[in-house]
Amino acid sequence: MKNPRFLPYFLLVILTLIWGSSFILMKQGLKVLVPMQLVGVRLGIASIALSPFMFHFFKSVKKEDWKWIIISGIVGNGFPAFLFATAQQKIPSAQAGILNALSPLFVVIMSRVLFGAKFPAGKIIGIVVGLCGAVLILARNGGAFDFGENFQYGLLIVLATIGYGISASIMKYRLSHAPAEMVSSFAISMAGIPALFYLFLGTPFIAVLTEKPGAWLATFYIVILGVMGTGIALILFNRLLKLKDVVFASSVTYLMPLVALSWGLGSGESFGLTQAIGLFLIIAGVYLMSFKRVATLQFSENENQ
Repeated sequence: MKNPRFLPYFLLVILTLIWGSSFILMKQGLKVLVPMQLVGVRLGIASIALSPFMFHFFKSVKKEDWKWIIISGIVGNGFPAFLFATAQQKIPSAQAGILNALSPLFVVIMSRVLFGAKFPAGKIIGIVVGLCGAVLILARNGGAFDFGENFQYGLLIVLATIGYGISASIMKYRLSHAPAEMVSSFAISMAGIPALFYLFLGTPFIAVLTEKPGAWLATFYIVILGVMGTGIALILFNRLLKLKDVVFASSVTYLMPLVALSWGLGSGESFGLTQAIGLFLIIAGVYLMSFKRVATLQFSENENQ
């Protein structure tokens, strides 16, 4: 069977593990690197890792696809990478991962606003249920959305999730005909190549590597993040978009907080009744978003798209 029934769920689990670990990797990198250096390493390494796909597919890119690839690369990769790195200077990695659960909401909004997409009522219910679970876990892990003086850093993550929503919508409704490897490699390069040049020409990155203790280890964490969390994960996500609708694919952001919290448990954090309820709601939300006959009110995508 070309696309086994279990494959979307397998990809969902792999993406959850990779992206759920990305927040702790950023936190480790920020112990030495400043946000722009972290972004340069992350996106630059991802571009290099995916460069074989760029060379392979360069002549296959349609002229009308370039604008969507550029927008997706900048809005869905460049800006969010910088916003997350900046925010995690003040916000714990677990909270960053949970705030990232807002992404499916903006995927639905942007798909509707930009491309006129409509979804079954059951999927909307699934989003709300899953988000309630994420909020419960967040409340147990640090006081809900009260970031005090650092509230503005939480807003940066919200802006990043809006960027993810725009990018995922473009991938699904304008670039779904193209191979996932092609779209991912070129989208990453749109932000990664400029970021790499800026890393070496606009920041003292070489001096940091040679003079600051722990700089090589911090950079190694971000290299892992770039290859796995940005490069390979984006390819897997685009393949998931081809197998399932955009809401199901974006539901990975509901599962990511569980991985982020597991890193916290390893550091001595507890897992209580509130987290257990939140976990149940998150899983229920993902189920509702993947079950086609949840509601009798059924919409279809805009036939003109």
